[in-house]
Amino acid sequence: MNVKNFEQKKIWYLEMLNPKEFLEASLPKDALVVKLEIPLPDLNRFFYEEVGKLWRWTERLQWS
Repeated sequence: MNVKNFEQKKIWYLEMLNPKEFLEASLPKDALVVKLEIPLPDLNRFFYEEVGKLWRWTERLQWS
C-alpha cells in the first residue's frame, strides 16, 4: 500500500443502547407513511444516494 495515496476516513454510526432513549416524533399533518408490500430496490437506492450524499454515504453504492 502506498501511504502517500492513503486517505484516512472517519465513519460514524448511530447507536441506541437503551430503548428508553427513543424519542417518538410526530409527523406533519399532511404526511403519510405507507408500508409497501413489494420491495423496491431502486427506490431504496435513490433514498440511500439522496439522503446520504451530504454525509458521503458511499460504502454500499457498489452493491447490486
